[in-house]
Amino acid sequence: MTASTSGSDTENNTDMRSAFRNAILNRDHTSPGINKRQVWGRMVTQLFAKTALAKEWGGRTVWIIQDELLRNIELTTRLRTKSMRSKPQNNISLVVMHYEVSPESGKRKMSFKTSIDGDAGIEFAGNDTFTDILLPKTAPPRIELLRAILRRRLGAIVVL
Repeated sequence: MTASTSGSDTENNTDMRSAFRNAILNRDHTSPGINKRQVWGRMVTQLFAKTALAKEWGGRTVWIIQDELLRNIELTTRLRTKSMRSKPQNNISLVVMHYEVSPESGKRKMSFKTSIDGDAGIEFAGNDTFTDILLPKTAPPRIELLRAILRRRLGAIVVL
C-alpha cells in the first residue's frame, strides 16, 4: 500500500512488499526508510475507504501496523487508542506488531503486541460532511476484490 512513498527496489528485495514478506517469514531483510507523515497520511485515507468497502461487502478489515508507527501517529495527532470506545458497526480494527530480538539467534523478529477495535468516528454510509471525502463513492462487486488479490502470487499468510 505504501511502496510508492517508501521504496520500490524490487530487484534487491528492499521494496516494502519484499521487506515485509521476508520479515514475516523470519528471513534477513532490508527495509526502506520511510517518510512517516507521508506514509501514514496516505495510509489513513485507505484505512477509511477500504474499511467502508469491507463493511459494505459484509466483512471487515484488519490492519497490521507496527507499534512504532502507531506511537508516532499518537505523538503527532489527537488519536489516543487507549481511550477509544467501540462501535461494532463502524469499527476500525488494528493488529499492532513489534520487533523483538530473539535471545537464541540475536535476530530481530516480528511478534504480536495487541489488537485495537475502535469507533471510526464517521458513518461508513456517509453523513454529508467533509469526512465523506474519506469514503469511496461506490462499492464495486466483491469479485473485483478477489481479482485484485489473485493478480499477484501470495507472499505470505499471517495467522493470528
